[in-house]
Order: sequence, then C-alpha cells, then structure tokens
Amino acid sequence: MLSRILLISGLVCSVAACATTDAGSRAVGAGIQDSSSRLASLEYQSNKFEDDVRLSGGRIKDPGLITYVDSLVQKAAGEYAGELRVYLIEAPVFNAFMLPNGAMAVYSGLMLRADSEAELFAVLGHEFGHYVEQHSLERVNRAENTNNAMTFVNVATLGYASPLVLLAGVGDYFSFSREQESEADLIGFDRMVEAGYVAEAASRIWSNLQAEEQASSNKKRRKRGNRSRSALFDSHPTPQLRLDALREKANGLRNRSQKDNAAAYRARIRPFLLDWYTVELQMRDYGAILNLLERKRSFDEDLGVLDYVEGRVYMLRNNEGDHANAIRVWKRGAERPDAPPVLYRDLGDLYQKLGREDEARQAFQSYLEAAPDAPDAALVRSMMKT
Repeated sequence: MLSRILLISGLVCSVAACATTDAGSRAVGAGIQDSSSRLASLEYQSNKFEDDVRLSGGRIKDPGLITYVDSLVQKAAGEYAGELRVYLIEAPVFNAFMLPNGAMAVYSGLMLRADSEAELFAVLGHEFGHYVEQHSLERVNRAENTNNAMTFVNVATLGYASPLVLLAGVGDYFSFSREQESEADLIGFDRMVEAGYVAEAASRIWSNLQAEEQASSNKKRRKRGNRSRSALFDSHPTPQLRLDALREKANGLRNRSQKDNAAAYRARIRPFLLDWYTVELQMRDYGAILNLLERKRSFDEDLGVLDYVEGRVYMLRNNEGDHANAIRVWKRGAERPDAPPVLYRDLGDLYQKLGREDEARQAFQSYLEAAPDAPDAALVRSMMKT
C-alpha cells in the first residue's frame, strides 16, 4: 500500500502537459478517447488505487449496508447513476473520498457521525460533485501548469498518521482547492434538496463536526475547530464560511421539505455501532468522543451502547476519579435493555481490579448469562473462582 501511495503522490510529475486547468463538467457516460491523455493516466492510477481499496482488510462487507449506501450514492448521482461504485471502510475518520474513475469510499467515522440519512446524503452529494466537475483532473492540470509540488495523499487525516487510517484507504486521495470544495458543497446541497430532504441537513452535519473538533483532546484538531480550519482538509473552506453558505442556501428556499429519514437511518447503522465506537476509541480523542456521545444521547436511543462506550473512555483516559465514573455509567448501562454483554465483563474486570470480589463475580455472572457462548466464557468462569 505504501509503495502505491508514493506512486500516486508522484502522479502529478508523470502525466502529460495540458494547456488549461478547467476540465469542465463530465459528460454522462463519457469514456476515455485518448489513451495517452492526462485523464487516461489519471484514471489508470485511480483504477490501481481502487484495487487496493477493494482488497483492503478495512472494508465493511455487510451486503445490506453496502446496498443501502450505494442506493443513496446512485440517487445523488442522478443521470450518472451506474457510473459510481461504493466501498465502505471501517476507520475512525469523518471522511469520504471520490476517485476520478467513479470509485467512492465512505468511512464508518462519517456514517457514525451523521444523525440522519439527509446528513449523509449531503456529504455523498458533495463527493459526487467532485466527480461530475472533474476536480481531480483540474488539480492535476493546475499542478502541472504551476509546477506545484503538491502531494495528493494526506495520510495524516484529522492530524493523525495512523496505520488504521493507512489501511482504510489513506484518507485524502486528492487535496482540492477551496473553490472546488465550495462548488462540491453546493452541488451536494442541490442534489440533497432535489431528492426531497430537509435543506438544513447540509449545514447541520458540519456544525456538529465543528463542535466536536472544539471539544477535542487533540490540540491540533481543537485549534482547527476554534480557528478557521475545517475537519477534513486544510484546503477546505473555513467551517464558518461553509456553514454560512449552506445556511444561506437553505434560507433561500420557499418550499422546504422536512424529510430527513433520521430514525430509519439510525436503525440501519445500529448493528454496527459497537464496532465503530470501538474503532473510534483507538484514536484516544476522549473529548471528541464524549462530545459525540452527548449528542447521540439526545435521541434517547442506543443508551446501553453509549453508556458502555463512555465507560471505556474513562478507563482509557484514567484521570483521577475515572474509575468511579466508569462504574457509575456502567451500572446505569447494565439496567438498559440494549446493554452489550461486554459491559458486564469490563465492569467485572474493574471491580476485580479494585478488590470488590463479590461485585466482580456478580458482573461476570451477568456477562455469562448474556453471552454464554462468548469466546472468553471459560476464562471468565475461571476468574469467578479466584
């Protein structure tokens, strides 16, 4: 994968010269006419990178979820439906990226943070905007014409150079200009409204992300949230400019839909929440995760899972008083009907660590009752005897 990244990063130096940076809108069904053209070279490299994404161990392969997200992408594509292919990636990054050959990757970090189908659709429409306006080709043209030594791949998405992010497809394949990002924003907005979704969804997802960045435990990310940086790329419009533009578009509409398919969307991703939150915890950004959990609690859903994740935050953070915090939220979570079995096991581990053996055995017993066939059931039984 790393050698492929270096190959793609050098693509700007290998493609043929071109007189203009404006690639224009892509024609429906347009193919490659000249195999020696810059576009042909760009798509050739994109196809090789798509192969890496397709074979990545980070892919989410659930057929139902893939079909669902793909249906939204094809709806956003409209007359270009059928030209786009969707890959779902399990990675703790708010991101999606669009390759110029029609391959789109959508990260679990994005799907987790979207509160509704409308919000997710706005981002998918944004990525489609990059495709239809051929922004990747424009960037290659601009780099060639200005001798700009730009790097196409940013492995430090959101400020983290994580092997998990690398495995998940690396993050940014291309770094677009602010003008291109703004154009994609408006295309995504228009596609979302045309599909009948509530207009405010486009700004809402960025507003929520900005609040999460401002609460981040990571200084670099928090500085972006409090300053004029966006959550995705340094070249993106500032968060406030993006919000102002999208809110102005929404306010200008006369007949507004209220459809967001929020409850149905959250039901669709519910089976994956525990896995996705577990991946998020690997980033150790406790402030951001707590902010995300607080927002998700407002829907009064999935409270057992949220309690478990909050307790794990305290255990990993391990500040003074965090053991007591973990016990408090895990005891509350244990009363929820959707408490994941692992909550009882981790609560038992903590009780045992604190020398509270009777409470540990009780928690372990609850774990075995909830997950009698768990891979570690025999180990937990032996721990109850000590």
